[in-house]
Amino acid sequence: MNLENIVQTYFFCNLRILFALSYPFLLGAQESPMAQAVPVADTEKPEIVRPTSRTVLVGATLPLYREGKIIKRGINAAFRSINQAGGVNGRYLRLRSLDDQKQKQKAIENIKFLRKATPFLLTPFSVGVVEDSRSFAQEKGLFILGPDENTSSLYSAQYPHVYHTKPSMAQELDALVRYIVHDLKKEKIAIFYVSNSYGKQGLDDARVVLNRYGVKPVIEVSYISPSINIHPAVKEIAKVHPEVVICLSRRHATYNFIVECINKGLVRTEFLGTSYLLPVQKLLKKARGINLMTTSVVPNPLQSTLPIVKDYRRDFKRYYPHDVLSVMSLAGYINAAIFGELARTVDGRPTLENMVKATEKLDKYKFKGLILDFNAETRTILSNLWISTGYGKKWIEVSVPSVKREQE
Repeated sequence: MNLENIVQTYFFCNLRILFALSYPFLLGAQESPMAQAVPVADTEKPEIVRPTSRTVLVGATLPLYREGKIIKRGINAAFRSINQAGGVNGRYLRLRSLDDQKQKQKAIENIKFLRKATPFLLTPFSVGVVEDSRSFAQEKGLFILGPDENTSSLYSAQYPHVYHTKPSMAQELDALVRYIVHDLKKEKIAIFYVSNSYGKQGLDDARVVLNRYGVKPVIEVSYISPSINIHPAVKEIAKVHPEVVICLSRRHATYNFIVECINKGLVRTEFLGTSYLLPVQKLLKKARGINLMTTSVVPNPLQSTLPIVKDYRRDFKRYYPHDVLSVMSLAGYINAAIFGELARTVDGRPTLENMVKATEKLDKYKFKGLILDFNAETRTILSNLWISTGYGKKWIEVSVPSVKREQE
C-alpha cells in the first residue's frame, strides 16, 4: 500500500467515526432522564399485547437504535397528547413497537407478530417492507399508514393496504428540477447515484423528470454499495464541471462525495438531494461550511407556523424536553396525529374496515393546517413538499405534480 492509499484510508476511517458520533445528534436523538421517565406503552420483549375495550392498539416496526427511536418518540408525543385530552372517543391510543434493526426480513416477522393483535401499523421504516408485506396483507388484512420508503413504484393501487403521507421520490425530484431550471436558471446537471435498486429507481425517475423539462444529464456517475469508494465518481464529475449535481446516494457516501468534489475545485457547483439526505445538510454546513439543498416532506420543525407543527413543538418539549426537534420526530408525530384523527371520525371502535372507509373518503379534509385528500391511484392522503435551500436558510413550500403528469 503506497503513502497516498494509507492517507486516504486514515482519512475516511476517521470520517466514518465522526459521522457515526454526530449522526444521532443531527437526527435529534438525545437521551434525557426526563424523557426516559415518561412511561412508554411498549417493551422490547416480543410478547403479544392485545387491545382492551378502552384501548386502540397500534403497531410499529422500526430500527430502534437510531432513526426509529426518534420516529417512535414523535409517535409517542402525539399519542400521549391525545390520551391526555381524553383519548379517541373515550379510548386510549397505545403504541406497540418492535425493533427490526433496519432489516427487511426482521421487519416482516415483526409485522406478522403484531398482526396477531392489531391490523394497524404506523410508519414502517425498512426498505422493502411495503413490497414484501403485500401478500400477507391480502391474506390477513393490514392498514399501513405513512411508510418511510417512497420509491415511486410503491405509489400504486397494487398496494391497497398502504396509505402514503408524503410524495414519491419522482415527485420530490420533479420539485427539485423545477426549482433548478425555472428559479436558478441552471441546466448543466449531473447525477451521482448508488448502484443498487434504490439508486437505479431514482436514476430512472430523474431521467424522466429532466426530460420533462427538456434537460439531458451531462454525466451520470455511480458507486457500488455498501462500499463508499467515491473517488472514480468524483474524478469523472470534475471533468465536466456541472452547475448542479443531483445526489441519489446513501448519506455517508454523499458526505464524502460532496467534500471531495469541493476539494477538486467544484466550489460553484450546487449539490441537491431528496428528503432522505436532509440530515446530511447540517453536518456538511457545520463541519465543512458546504451547502446542500434538499426537499423535505414535512414542514420546518423549528419555524413552521402550521397548527400541527405548533402542537408538535409544544408536545415534544413537554415529553422530551432535552431532545432536539427534528424532521424525523415531526414525521412520526404527524402520522400519529392523522391516525388519531381518523380514529376519531369512525363510529364505534376503530376496526380495519371502518378505518379503511374513513381514510378513503377523505376529500380535501382540513386538519391542523394540512389538507388530507385520498388519491386511489397513488394511495396517498398527504403530499405536501418543501425545499430547504440550505442549513439555516429559508424553506420554500412547492406544489407537487399530479399523477397524470408524473406518469407521462
